[in-house]
Amino acid sequence: MTQPTVRLRSAVAGVLALATLVALVMPAPAASAATPLAAFTGNEYETGGPYPSGYHLESAVSVEEYRKFESFYIIGKSRINGNATTLTTFLEAAPRGSSSWKRIQRQRSESNGYYEYVVRPESELQYRVVIAREWDTAALAASEVYSPEFVGSSHTLEQRRAELAWRLGAQTRTVRVMKPYQYAKYPFDAVAGRWQTFEGGLLAEITRANGKVSTWYVDGRILDRFLDLGGWTGKMGTPVRDVICVEIEESCTQLFSGGAIYTNNRGNVTSLYGPSDWRWEIVTAAWSQKGYRESSWRTNKYNDWIGDDNAWCGVFAAWAATASGHANAVPQESGFSSTVSELRRAGVLKKGSSGVAPGRMVLYDFLNDGKDEPSHIALIVKVANGYVYAIEGNTTDGSGDPTRGVFYRARAVSSVWGTADPAAFAKS
Repeated sequence: MTQPTVRLRSAVAGVLALATLVALVMPAPAASAATPLAAFTGNEYETGGPYPSGYHLESAVSVEEYRKFESFYIIGKSRINGNATTLTTFLEAAPRGSSSWKRIQRQRSESNGYYEYVVRPESELQYRVVIAREWDTAALAASEVYSPEFVGSSHTLEQRRAELAWRLGAQTRTVRVMKPYQYAKYPFDAVAGRWQTFEGGLLAEITRANGKVSTWYVDGRILDRFLDLGGWTGKMGTPVRDVICVEIEESCTQLFSGGAIYTNNRGNVTSLYGPSDWRWEIVTAAWSQKGYRESSWRTNKYNDWIGDDNAWCGVFAAWAATASGHANAVPQESGFSSTVSELRRAGVLKKGSSGVAPGRMVLYDFLNDGKDEPSHIALIVKVANGYVYAIEGNTTDGSGDPTRGVFYRARAVSSVWGTADPAAFAKS
């Protein structure tokens, strides 16, 4: 499909009422001063007006169609009285045709007013950007509404190159063909692969045995780490979907055939080899926190995030799921007993160790209170030699130091009370 030229369009400012919506997708900012604003100048850049309130937004969406696990971009400028400036913007989502908007992302626009949201939908929604002072205050201006359509057709390297030309910049290599041992790492019966690099990232095209063609985009610090790990020839293998980004610490995670890579706005870049499974994105986000220590009893950023001060092993698992773009995969509860109740309500809490596997939640009973109930939860990294190796919140490092934090612990499989599968909970 030939994509239309992306045009920035203004929306008249107005005070918009907030509405509620269950969050279904997890988009986030990826703004960068290096983004080529020149692609949206001249006749392609319209300011519109007049704006009685003084606030207004210009906006554009990068595509009209997208494929499963692909990201697209909503970009623009924020202005006061016609002058581009730094303002707080929010990305909102709603079911198509609905006015029940939910704020799902926030960012401060750059000094020139530029903002950029990267969206990887889990379902078909409509989106808009608003200017507001806080999460719960009325909007001062709103952009146009965008509803890119999901399609199931193939997407070649050339098609995505055309769609992302404004972001990719000049090519640094011509199209190259992957060797069989490289595309064979792809988890879905690949029969061919191609790739090309640009100033603004890399495109990787994979052709499957059923003839379906997918092209994935890798850029920024995730691309830097991917290349540091050997690119196609390394254990991380090939990308299997685009990046997903969220509000928490402006985190971004991308899944590859050999694991996942996570970044955030605190300079953290974490790679973790493992299964090519979206649950591994949760584990990688959790792994990025390894070594964190709380400042005092139950005083930590995870409890701050959830807004409480309870035992926080379940809160940490929820934080990791949310930070990786999968908030619906772990109960968003502030207390451990509520976490267990939600898992049980969903029918995903399984007694015993038969469900122990990487990417799952593992539960232990450490209390000698005579009750057959779990008291601790963690995320499994691996199972080997009769032990479960998990990344855990609200635990000690095992050295005798009583300080609690996030640590990688090995515990005997025989000590497992039960398990829960994030994928099953997400479907409940």
